[in-house]
Amino acid sequence: MARKKIRIGFVGCGGNMCGPHLRAVQNDRHVDLIAVADPSKKQADLLLEQYRQDVPWYTDHRQMLRCEELDAVVV
Repeated sequence: MARKKIRIGFVGCGGNMCGPHLRAVQNDRHVDLIAVADPSKKQADLLLEQYRQDVPWYTDHRQMLRCEELDAVVV
């Protein structure tokens, strides 16, 4: 039986998100990063460059929560 991937979003793209949290997502085949929210486009771009996949960026986390089907959020 195939496991469903956990669809997560990041609220904030600096600090630990660019380091251990992003690496944990990249190394776990059961998790997909679906979207990120950060008011800073520069910070979001830095994180998404490391992720190397097309992921939507939102300036407001509430909009991300309304628009995306997420199982979990990392703050």
